[in-house]
Amino acid sequence: MIGCMEGAFELTKDYVNTRIQFNRTIGENQSVRHRIAEMAVALEMARSMAIAAVVAVDDQTSPGAENDLLRAKFVVGRNAISLCENAIQLHGGIGMTEDYAVGHYLRRVQVLDQLFGDYQTQNKRLASNFAYDVTSSFSIEKEN
Repeated sequence: MIGCMEGAFELTKDYVNTRIQFNRTIGENQSVRHRIAEMAVALEMARSMAIAAVVAVDDQTSPGAENDLLRAKFVVGRNAISLCENAIQLHGGIGMTEDYAVGHYLRRVQVLDQLFGDYQTQNKRLASNFAYDVTSSFSIEKEN
């Protein structure tokens, strides 16, 4: 998913810096620059969470390893879909044609997101883990 995000981001960055409309590149528009910046933040956040997932897989005996994996799947999935959708929006109509790769990145990310449960499923599993932790710690405190 990170590779798809990088590809879509680079294509979009190049496109907005070369596409000319009204005698200037569309990348000069402030709102477009903000969306590119948001895409860069989403990419870096997803990359960081992927590293956290690798660390959690390496040390599965740590108490928070399962939740770290759930968090990583949630954040990477959500950010990947968001970034690819923004990339298509910034490309306009060309973004969804079969001849252009940015639409393929979104489709690939959507398929990868479904593996082992999509990001909404991971969010629900994470929430139920936290709810269980809170209720179990509350009942222990109550008994003491």
